Amino acid sequence: MGKISPMDFKLFRQRFINMILSTDMARSKEDLDALNDLIEHSGFTADKNFDCLIDKTSKTTEFKSQQTFLDTVIHAGDMSVALRPFETVQTWTYLLFDEFFTQGDLEKAQNLTVSFLCDREATNVRNMQPFFVTNIVMPLFSTIAGIFPSMESTTKLCQETVEKWQAHVETEE
Repeated sequence: MGKISPMDFKLFRQRFINMILSTDMARSKEDLDALNDLIEHSGFTADKNFDCLIDKTSKTTEFKSQQTFLDTVIHAGDMSVALRPFETVQTWTYLLFDEFFTQGDLEKAQNLTVSFLCDREATNVRNMQPFFVTNIVMPLFSTIAGIFPSMESTTKLCQETVEKWQAHVETEE
């Protein structure tokens, strides 16, 4: 296998860092806005003109539009737990909140401000999830379904997850 050029390594590194950062929930709205903006200004129509989605006006716009799609794929994978069977959704959600609450406990022990969603006494997982799925997950998958109509079922799965969270009775466990 040949050596990778410094320029190719720099490009790979930049793309990889951006994709990792795309899993940061603080960027979720900004990244979705970038995707919607790209779609809106591309001339793309549902399931047609896919080549329009990559802006080839310049090397910079081409890189940026490609990166937007790479970031979307990674973020969608990260959010796809909400599309799984509800028992799986529940298991992963509570594992995530165990991690959040452990962080909050450490922050409290060090007299630090407890981070958002990390206070086990103030956060109700069951009540948070319908909002999260409705306002974060569903808009992402709705946009993706606008590009790939065969994925329209994902919005139905999101709605089913919301309904199951609303009916869920949280126990002490």
